[in-house]
Amino acid sequence: TVSTASLMLPPAPSSEFELLDLDADDDGVHCRAFTLSGPARELAIALARKRGSCSTCSSTGTQTHGFRALFVGTIDGDGATFNADTVLPLPAQCPAGSIAATPVLNCKSGGALPSIRAHGSLMLISWGFLLPLGVIAAHFLRHRPDSLWFKLHRRFQATGLLLAFCGLVVALASFDVFHSGASARSTAHGSMGLLVMALGLLQPVNAYFRPHAGDPEKTLTRRNWERLHKTSGYGAVVLGVLTCAVGASIAGPTFLLAFLFFFAALLAALVFAWRDGKKAGRVVESAGVGMT
Repeated sequence: TVSTASLMLPPAPSSEFELLDLDADDDGVHCRAFTLSGPARELAIALARKRGSCSTCSSTGTQTHGFRALFVGTIDGDGATFNADTVLPLPAQCPAGSIAATPVLNCKSGGALPSIRAHGSLMLISWGFLLPLGVIAAHFLRHRPDSLWFKLHRRFQATGLLLAFCGLVVALASFDVFHSGASARSTAHGSMGLLVMALGLLQPVNAYFRPHAGDPEKTLTRRNWERLHKTSGYGAVVLGVLTCAVGASIAGPTFLLAFLFFFAALLAALVFAWRDGKKAGRVVESAGVGMT
């Protein structure tokens, strides 16, 4: 029987609960020591709930200092999993006959953090800013000469989708939000993200097969294509912004502030484009202007 006085680290999107232990070479720094087995996890959660509410939680509901306790049990043969049969509140002492665990510590802090930052940044820039900006240009700037709206729309959408695709690759390679231990919010974010990306990646395919507008009147095929392209595009952008909001709420205050910044910039762009079109006296609704 071994025992260890540890912090319990809440799970990342793709991990189990972990026990942390002090790094002897760096005073005050805790490193990963063990993965906590399923039954032991339930014991720890029960004790945490019994001890009271979290006193070290931020405004977003995350625990910043971890739950401290004494874990008593055995270590699996792999040396990485702790099977606790007793979890005691500190300052409890190790029971007689037990020995203190001496784990091999993993001090690579925040292993998922680079992926979270990369995924979040790519998606905020793309779905949180560039792609909605392209839709705003297409809807409100049709009165501008030389098909400016179409040039802006194509460039914003191409760049935004490329960044979003990179963000999707990072997410698929780094996270698993559909396992049984994932939070409902993480699973919802993942589901929304997959739907948004499916809609987004279909847009350039849809655009490639657009029929000619016809002269002087649009053909029925062209009108139906415009309805499909607009409806799916608007839906993707609205859902994309909502997905960014959910993701930012999971990632923490920094990403929430970034989301609010991009959202404010979008609102400013929307107001500017609307006023520009209104001033010109003709916000053209026809999707055929400048694009054949």
